[in-house]
Amino acid sequence: MADDDHRRHFPSEDRLSSLPDELLHVILLRLGSTCAAARTSVLSRRWRHLWADVPEIVLVRGPDAPPDSFHDVVDATLDAHAASTLERLLICVSDASESITSGRAAPWLRIAAERVAGALLLLVPPRLSSLPPVAVQELELPACVRAKTITFKLQDIWLLRPAPAGGVFTALTALTILYGRMEGSELTALVSTRCPCLKDVRLRLTLVDASDVSIRYDTLRSLWFCVNSPLIEVVAPTLEKLCVYYAFKAHFSVPMLSELVWIGDYANDSHQFVNVSRSLQLLHIRRDQRWAPTSLLEKFSQVDELNLIICIPRVRWYQQNLLKTNRISYDPVLYFTLFLLMGHDREQQANKLSVTNQIHAKRYLSPMCSAGGNNKASASCFSEMAG
Repeated sequence: MADDDHRRHFPSEDRLSSLPDELLHVILLRLGSTCAAARTSVLSRRWRHLWADVPEIVLVRGPDAPPDSFHDVVDATLDAHAASTLERLLICVSDASESITSGRAAPWLRIAAERVAGALLLLVPPRLSSLPPVAVQELELPACVRAKTITFKLQDIWLLRPAPAGGVFTALTALTILYGRMEGSELTALVSTRCPCLKDVRLRLTLVDASDVSIRYDTLRSLWFCVNSPLIEVVAPTLEKLCVYYAFKAHFSVPMLSELVWIGDYANDSHQFVNVSRSLQLLHIRRDQRWAPTSLLEKFSQVDELNLIICIPRVRWYQQNLLKTNRISYDPVLYFTLFLLMGHDREQQANKLSVTNQIHAKRYLSPMCSAGGNNKASASCFSEMAG
């Protein structure tokens, strides 16, 4: 009787290993790491090669990483992995103290171009300032024909070069490139001609040459642009969301625009919206120096949500130049947020100004909203000390 109870509670049959490969792959994916999945190969002969057929590779260099070089771990994993199609390839070098060159990462991208049919992520931390300076390193980007999303976070010294042999990113719908460097002409060609299905683009790059960037796209839905280009031209008939950081000159034809985030100066002679909707769901403006955003505000007749983050060095200038604009109607609901960035030597004035500006903000908003119906306006002002 005791033996029967023991077998009932502790069966000798390995029911987990008898599951089909597809279910076991799901279990291995839940481990969240390819290295952790590979360690299950010691369980039994049944598990020895299961990890190598999982359709995802996730390699993150963290504090609990093996003592061997993480680069060697990536090379060995990519070489041993047997899946011909990867739904996701994530390589994250999270330890900034470990030096990595673009030449070491180049073979990883070549393998990604052959296998990735979903998401490709290569995340590399910036170089530590304590490390010896090195020259700019080129990193070739081969055409990832089947990849649907690409996210790169590169070192500032890496020069990303699309493969000269050409090739089209046929399935790519989302592209993110943070840091690193590119030539302006190659950036324009990559975004505008080699990715025919792009919908979402995020770019934060340093151009190695002072050249203009032109983005002309019929299917683009959102664009986040922070590039040191003398001129950015965007012609996108379906673009709905646009975020621009410190543009020197800009030309926009975006008739379907509904959300605009503008960081930096705006001038009518340098920044042109030649074809844009007069009605926005969101308008976010940030400027760190004395600059009245009225010229940009006047481009639109209706805004549902308005966020202004501005620096006010003189209260009198603020009252005379900012709050006198009353031409915009905000319907049906306005959420108005005004951040006051005061100098650190004006702490006492900042405390008083927070109350004063609540009064001015309400006075400023009242003519923009209809008196009747369900329309309403709310104003919140925050005094924030600049460090």
